[in-house]
Amino acid sequence: MFSDLFSDWRWYHYTLVTIVSIILFIIFAVIIMKSIVEKKILNNLRNEYQSRASGKLPKFESKDWAYILGTPYAAVEEYPCNDPIIVPGSKDAGSLQTAWGINDRESLIAQLFHLLTNGHRHKFRQEVYFFSGVSGSDYEQIKKDIQKEDDEDGEAKELLWRAEVVRKNLNNIQTVNFLAWDYVRYIKLICNGISTEYLSREEADNFVQIITHTIQREYKSWEEFWHHFLLGRWYWSSTDMRWTITQDLYGKIVTLINKEPGGPSNTLNWNANLSEANIDPFVNAVLTLGYEDEEGEKLGEDEIKNMIQSTLDNGGYFPEPAEIQE
Repeated sequence: MFSDLFSDWRWYHYTLVTIVSIILFIIFAVIIMKSIVEKKILNNLRNEYQSRASGKLPKFESKDWAYILGTPYAAVEEYPCNDPIIVPGSKDAGSLQTAWGINDRESLIAQLFHLLTNGHRHKFRQEVYFFSGVSGSDYEQIKKDIQKEDDEDGEAKELLWRAEVVRKNLNNIQTVNFLAWDYVRYIKLICNGISTEYLSREEADNFVQIITHTIQREYKSWEEFWHHFLLGRWYWSSTDMRWTITQDLYGKIVTLINKEPGGPSNTLNWNANLSEANIDPFVNAVLTLGYEDEEGEKLGEDEIKNMIQSTLDNGGYFPEPAEIQE
């Protein structure tokens, strides 16, 4: 009997040790792989900037200004930020489908329109305003109510995290302008649109210019813009380990952007005199989606143009977040 128990104990102990060893090996392998990938990304970006500073590569020019806004994602996806290229069978197509639900030109235009006029910034700004202003007793009750919600998708946990961040004003989050977070991703998707051939380069060159003057008005420098982008990404990622694990990488990328002599922050004037974009091509692209208002009426050219222009004139925030139906 005792020998059987001892034998069973040894088997369970061996199994447990084996499982723990496998888990630790996987964790260690992931950490090593993450370190290798991040080192490669940072070295590539550093080498690019050093080559631009030495003249081996062309220096950034004013025509690159808008594309520079997408640099963090260009670095991670390994293409020159000012020269997104067409890649037949691009892996971007798969990642766009998985992360964004984009599988064709129409769904890409829809996401660009959303980022241009709404994005996350309206919701996040409302959260900051609400959680920073509510009374202590009301806040405690709100937390209890959120905790009672069904949280299969983790949204309640993330909302609680963001509420605490705002309440404690961590990283001075109450002063963050989340526009940078949305508009960096807007540029990223345009670049992905080039690589997947959902957009022509001519269209992309026009679309990226749409946001430049608004960005220049809302932020005082490259450094300030990137600071708000990083905090916007941090606030958005909240408790989701898929994204929090790379926050440090994006911080290092921004450091290179700002510090390297050949980097854009040291090459291009933030207040450069940039040409005014013609929003008509983007408006025409959105028109093909057949959006309707709340009454079921098709949105016309003037309505869409006014929606976009009002957003740009109002610091990137549509006066009332648009309610449109597909």
